Amino acid sequence: MGFEKWGYSFEGAYTDCNLLEELSGVYLIWCNYTGEWTVLDLGEADNIREKVCNHERRNEWLKHCPGSVYFSAKYMPDSLHEERLKVEKDIRKQANPPLG
Repeated sequence: MGFEKWGYSFEGAYTDCNLLEELSGVYLIWCNYTGEWTVLDLGEADNIREKVCNHERRNEWLKHCPGSVYFSAKYMPDSLHEERLKVEKDIRKQANPPLG
């Protein structure tokens, strides 16, 4: 399952972070409340599953979302850290998440 947003392709959105792959890329944390989707947080990681499942702001996501929290990822397995940061910055500018 995947979708396109802000000119990028993403996999997800999943309610279980363990469904994310152990690949590098950019992750998105979503809140779905009464059918409205908003980005809570995003970042980049060498291992998206590990980062998201053990994220230090996990409790903040739950506090800021009255609905269900979902996870999605833009996998960039052969990317450099700088490339992922560029994508993260571009998405952050467009999504304007309240966390992170």
